[in-house]
Amino acid sequence: MKHVLSRTLPLCAALALLGGNAHAAGADSAAPGHHPRHATQPARGEQAASEAALAGYALVQPQHLPSLLRAMQGRSSELKLDEAQTQGLLKLVLTARAARTPLLEEARRLEREIGAAALAGETRSALATRLDRLQQVKREAAEIEIDSANRIRALLDPGQYAQLLQIEEASRAPDVATRLRGSESAAAVQLRLIDAGRYGESWAATADLFRARMPADEWERAASAARKPLGTLKARRLRSLTHTTTLPDAPAGDYATLVYESEFGNGSASETVVVARSVDGLWRLAGYFIK
Repeated sequence: MKHVLSRTLPLCAALALLGGNAHAAGADSAAPGHHPRHATQPARGEQAASEAALAGYALVQPQHLPSLLRAMQGRSSELKLDEAQTQGLLKLVLTARAARTPLLEEARRLEREIGAAALAGETRSALATRLDRLQQVKREAAEIEIDSANRIRALLDPGQYAQLLQIEEASRAPDVATRLRGSESAAAVQLRLIDAGRYGESWAATADLFRARMPADEWERAASAARKPLGTLKARRLRSLTHTTTLPDAPAGDYATLVYESEFGNGSASETVVVARSVDGLWRLAGYFIK
C-alpha cells in the first residue's frame, strides 16, 4: 500500500522533471601529505592550506568580492602582460598581501575567541569590543580587495580585465559533489524528525519558500496522514542525489533532490526529499513526498 503526500510545497510536483546523474555525497578528502622542510620554512602545502583558510575571512564573501590578485598568479603569459604591467602587478601583490594577511589572521583568531567565549557563557555585551574589532578588521581587508581590484583594472586593458574575470570565475566554480556537500545530512535530519512525528520541529527547519506556502498546521496534517499508515521505519536507502539551480515556481538557487527506497512496518515506499541552500549556506527542506 502506498501513500502520497500531495499537499507539500508546489515545486515538488515538478520533481519528476529533474534530470542529471545521481551523485553520492562525498566525504571531505584528506589533506595531501608533504615532506618536512627546514623548521623555519613552512611547507608549501601548509602555506597553501593557511591561505585557503584565510580566504573565507571577509566582510564581503569571496564569491561576491573575489581576490583578483590570487587569480593573477601564474597568468602573466596567458593574459599577455607587458613588462610594465608585470612589474606593477608584482608590486601590488606584495604590498596588498603584506597588508591583508595580518588582518585575516586576526579575524580568524577573534572568531575563535568569540565562539569559545560565547559557548562558555559570556554575553554579547561582554563580547562587544571583540565583535566591533572583528567587524573592523574584516572591513579593512575588504577595502584592500576593493583597492586592489581598482588598481588591477587600471593596469590591464579592457580585454585583459574581462579575461581575468573569466579566469577567476572558472577557478572557483565548484563541481557538483562540492555544491551538494551537506545536503544529504540535512535531508537525514529532516527524515529523522518526520520519522519521529516531530512535524513542528520539522516545519521550523524548512526553507522560507516552504513556510510561505505551507502553514505549520497544514504541514503537520499532510505529513502525518502520509506517514502514519506506513508504520515504523525499518530501513532506508538513498537511491539518487541530484543537483539543480532552477525549479518551476521557485527562485534560482541550489536545490538537491534525494530519492530513497524505504521499508516500513506496513510496506515499502519511495520517498523524495528536496532541500534548498538558504542564504546562510545551510540546506533546508523545500519539498517532501511519498509514493
